[in-house]
Amino acid sequence: MEAYIHQIKGLFVLDKDGKRLFAKYYTPDLKHNLSKQMHLEEDVASKTIKSKTHQLMSDCDILLIENYNCIFQTVQDICFYVIGAGYENEIVLSEVLTGLVDGLLMLFRNQLEKRTLLENFDLIVLAFDEVIEDGIIIETDSTVIAQKVASIESGSSSNPTEETDALTQAFRAGKEQVSELLSSFFQF
Repeated sequence: MEAYIHQIKGLFVLDKDGKRLFAKYYTPDLKHNLSKQMHLEEDVASKTIKSKTHQLMSDCDILLIENYNCIFQTVQDICFYVIGAGYENEIVLSEVLTGLVDGLLMLFRNQLEKRTLLENFDLIVLAFDEVIEDGIIIETDSTVIAQKVASIESGSSSNPTEETDALTQAFRAGKEQVSELLSSFFQF
């Protein structure tokens, strides 16, 4: 019997208007094709966000679209999506999304909304990277995800090395640059 590794084709976050806030794709058919990404996101948004009453918080829902299994969850004014192949197990995809969203809710003390996402974009990216690596599911435990992201963000580690310190410094410098860039685009 051959081993099977569950894979994710992509993760993305849309606002209540269906506009992309964050997206990361892992398969060549989507990763290098912006028009296909945008088309998929528009289709998904039209069938999820725009077609029903916007809820502040919902459980995971499933949608089969364009031969993809799409699991989505609305939190406040944003919607998180996990995309898998049409044959991918919906329960596994749901666990990935639930772990990610619950981890972010823990990290931001249940204050997860568009503004929080934009102000803490670096932490969102870290959380996504803790869950998925090149399309392969790494972690689904929300507590572990929140702890890893918090420890990276604070610069603390159980076994600090020079590489981690350099990475942390680079991360902080990047965070400041992203914050400045975002604040110039989004004036709240």
